[in-house]
Amino acid sequence: MNRRVLLLGGLVALAAIPTIAAFWLAAADGEDRPVVLASSSLAPVQREIDAGLADAGIGPVAWSFAGSQSLVAQLVDGSPAVGLITADEITFEAARSAGVTWDGEHTIAENVLVLAVADGNPGDVTGLADLANADLLIGLCAPEVPCGRLAVEATTALGVVASVDTEEASARALTTKLT
Repeated sequence: MNRRVLLLGGLVALAAIPTIAAFWLAAADGEDRPVVLASSSLAPVQREIDAGLADAGIGPVAWSFAGSQSLVAQLVDGSPAVGLITADEITFEAARSAGVTWDGEHTIAENVLVLAVADGNPGDVTGLADLANADLLIGLCAPEVPCGRLAVEATTALGVVASVDTEEASARALTTKLT
């Protein structure tokens, strides 16, 4: 099949701060810059978060960005992080179930599902139904990661069967591929 139109339509959880669960642990002893594990989709807004933390008298912190499920694995493996920000409650609950969280859970924002298209929208995408178009290059987050779970929920609710060409491990990976 000839795919004349190059489009990577991604359902990505991208908002100003696309996280739903945040958890701050006790401050690390003697460290100048405690490590905060954060959902990879937060990397583009790190400066804004740093400014907000500074305004609240917190910081500076060292950021470690990755997919939410990877962050939980890092904590389980003994990461010395002082904070965890995941992209959804399900992944945060996995951290809690693994016994790597303490008191202090806070919801700091909510995810917003976004349909992102290549610059100029070369496939004339107008909605989620277009994800079924086999003539377009379609990318979604993998269903086991937060942005993928949101994509599955949305497409299932609309009865759309996406013609997926690639599944990525995080919103950031999918966004990078799109750009």
